[in-house]
Amino acid sequence: MKTQFLASLLCLFIGAFFCSQSFATVGGPQILEILGFNKQENSVLFLQHKNDAEGLPPQLWAFRLGSGEIEVHEDASAYHDNDGQAITSALQPLENTEVITPSMLKVNWQTPVEVNDTVMQFEYTLYPAKVKVADHSFDIVQCFKKDKPIEVAEQYYLEQSDLVFTIFRYFGVCFETGYTKDTLLVSTMSAVKDLSKQEMDKTEDIISDEGIDTLSEEEKNSRDNQDSDYSPKKDNSLLWTLAALIGLAFVYLFLRLKSGRNRVGRRRKR
Repeated sequence: MKTQFLASLLCLFIGAFFCSQSFATVGGPQILEILGFNKQENSVLFLQHKNDAEGLPPQLWAFRLGSGEIEVHEDASAYHDNDGQAITSALQPLENTEVITPSMLKVNWQTPVEVNDTVMQFEYTLYPAKVKVADHSFDIVQCFKKDKPIEVAEQYYLEQSDLVFTIFRYFGVCFETGYTKDTLLVSTMSAVKDLSKQEMDKTEDIISDEGIDTLSEEEKNSRDNQDSDYSPKKDNSLLWTLAALIGLAFVYLFLRLKSGRNRVGRRRKR
């Protein structure tokens, strides 16, 4: 009985040990959530959620329209409840937009960095890159693979400041199998529209070039078909000349025969 009790206690201890270790190594994505515009502070507020095992409440950030700086907001508890759900009743909501497309992202990958994590005892590769959109750029470090796309997760527009707030999502949490991480980019709407117009002009040029190439190919094929269907016309003038001569010969012979018969008839009468 004592032996069974000790065995059960040991199993519970081992199970608790491994559970604590597994919970300690659970990671998760880092997500940004834009709350709205605070008129009194002249700031756009957003939350940063870290969905990992630490279980910390979301962190409140503020983009100051006057200075263009992003800083931690001190009164975070006023904009989310105990469960981390956003409270936006006192804020002006931003307008949803889709002006930025993935094709506008210019990604310049840098030299990969090999990392040997002696604490976690595994090796992985980091892929730093500089991403440019319209009139701004930002740096990222993608984990494990650089072929994973950088997503345009959300976009918002604040009319009174003519600013576009875009959340980009990429594999930036280098933990376990990797998790996504959000970053915020603030651009002017005029710069975004200019970039959009440039992208449209490039697309139209490509379509136009392809159309010219297609037409030229069609013309070539048409000419080839015309050449292949062409057969030189026969010169029938000689045949017509021979036919006319033969016809004249028959007429001549007919007249000669008729003339000969008339002579024979006259001789018999005499």
